[in-house]
Amino acid sequence: MTARGFTLADLLAGIDGARVRGDAGVAVAEVRDDSRQVARGDLFIAVPGTVVDGRKFLADLLNKLSDQQIRDLFEVSQVTRRDKTSTIDGWVNAFKQKRDEVSNRVCTS
Repeated sequence: MTARGFTLADLLAGIDGARVRGDAGVAVAEVRDDSRQVARGDLFIAVPGTVVDGRKFLADLLNKLSDQQIRDLFEVSQVTRRDKTSTIDGWVNAFKQKRDEVSNRVCTS
């Protein structure tokens, strides 16, 4: 599944209730439903497939994120502007803790 030259806003146009928090103008290089092919700039769609349930691979993708990539996600989202009591380090640690919980779960079909 691929879609070249689109922004996130383009991909969500016409989907009732869809909204973006952050920059809807971000470029999407490819739309992927195979986690093994995901690269920088791609949008991964986790869906049940005919052979494998793509949702089972979300934990693998989360585990591939480096600490700096996680930090960048929270810095770009400007989360501390909305929540003055939190720090980027706090959000990174909470994300990693939740990621570890998700990684250790068994996904049932």
